[in-house]
Amino acid sequence: MASKVAALIAENEILRSEIRVARQAAELTAEMVVKQFEQTEEAQWRFRQANAQRQAVLEAATRLAIIVTDLDGVVQLFNSGAEILLGYKEEQVKGRCRLPDLIAIPELIERSALAGVPFIQKAPGLGIFSHYVAEKQVESVEWTLVRRDGTHLAVTLSISPMKDADGLVVGFLAAAMDVTELKKAKDEARLAIEMMDEAIAHSPIFVWEANAIGQILSCHGVEGVLGYRSDELIGQPYEVLFDPDPADNQEEESAAELWRQRFAGQVAFRDWKARLRHANGQTVWCAMNGKPVYDGRSQFQGYRGVNVDIHALTEAHQRVESLAMHDALTGLANRNRFLERFRLEMDRKSRHQEPMALLLLDIDHFKAVNDTHGHLNGDLCLQGVARIATASIRKIDLAARFGGEEFMILLPETGLETARQIAEKLRSRVELEKMVLLDQTTLLQITISIGVSEMRSDEELSLESLIHQADAALYVAKRSGRNRVRCWPV
Repeated sequence: MASKVAALIAENEILRSEIRVARQAAELTAEMVVKQFEQTEEAQWRFRQANAQRQAVLEAATRLAIIVTDLDGVVQLFNSGAEILLGYKEEQVKGRCRLPDLIAIPELIERSALAGVPFIQKAPGLGIFSHYVAEKQVESVEWTLVRRDGTHLAVTLSISPMKDADGLVVGFLAAAMDVTELKKAKDEARLAIEMMDEAIAHSPIFVWEANAIGQILSCHGVEGVLGYRSDELIGQPYEVLFDPDPADNQEEESAAELWRQRFAGQVAFRDWKARLRHANGQTVWCAMNGKPVYDGRSQFQGYRGVNVDIHALTEAHQRVESLAMHDALTGLANRNRFLERFRLEMDRKSRHQEPMALLLLDIDHFKAVNDTHGHLNGDLCLQGVARIATASIRKIDLAARFGGEEFMILLPETGLETARQIAEKLRSRVELEKMVLLDQTTLLQITISIGVSEMRSDEELSLESLIHQADAALYVAKRSGRNRVRCWPV
């Protein structure tokens, strides 16, 4: 009996142990099931979230058409951007339409021919996209799509492969962006540039740009104004455009220096008249306009400007000025020009304390020349004296006709003895040269008398006083027999 009870107890313990193991197994299984369920729910939630985000991205891309196809090119996904741009609903094309059906056929044929891809095959026109994918040409290319209403839409189209989990290509992803407005803007910009080019080509202007150290970056239209090709000037300092005329070198150096000062000071300028050099060596007057250019950080980048050819206008203006300041018969300075120059030389004299001299001369027996040979031949004699006088003096001196047969020569920075030597040389040259009269056979010898006066470095005389002294010396020269030089005081 005791042994049976012991056996029952032992069996009961085994059963309890099995029940306990079974319960633990059941609890573990239930926990695993719950956990698996929770993980599945979480995975599904993440999938739904990702799908919702993907769908949101697709729907938000209203200016971007996204089309997914299988390997045969049949549409599998057609986002709202594609619907808006092409006018189809997704259900109208999904599973029913191929990607090449949405593209202008002439372009498919042309692109296929260029790539060496047959156009007629199982999926007509799809071969070019398979070629792009195979060659990894995924960059955007401009294509023309056909809308539902038959109108055309310019887009940039990129084709990418769609792959499965094993990396196998299972379809294509096409992304198309509307570039109609961009093309319109480009066309308008191109037209504006063409119109500007035409305007520049038919106008006496050129547009230029210089960098921060004064080198020429561009000179659009310069050939029509200065005769240079643009590429000849690129990289050159802007100063090469200035004309260094030896006859007026000091002024040109000042112009170049003024340019450098304005450039260094980043100062805008307008209608600055400057003498530029043509490729053929001639001078071209231009009105220069320029303004400094800065980047987004206010850093100086250089200058940009427009130069206008005003050569003809400047020459006309100079001719008018010349007529106003020069004697029409001899080309020498007239009384107005002489007075203006005298004032300038007086200012210079006060600064540098240099002497100044004046020659007053006239043609001997000039009335007899006019009475005997006529006024036209008298004019030839006046012109001859003016020519000899110009050749006998320095560049800093000024010869003028004061009226009739009377001439004056202003000699800055000149003392009395040097002035006398210049006067004597001039008198001798006139005496030695025979004037050819209008009949081209008669040679006429004429002479001149000259009076010389001086304003010493420590003096300040009026022009009237200086002329009065020279006139008194001239009077003595004539009373002494003419063809003479006499100096004040006599």
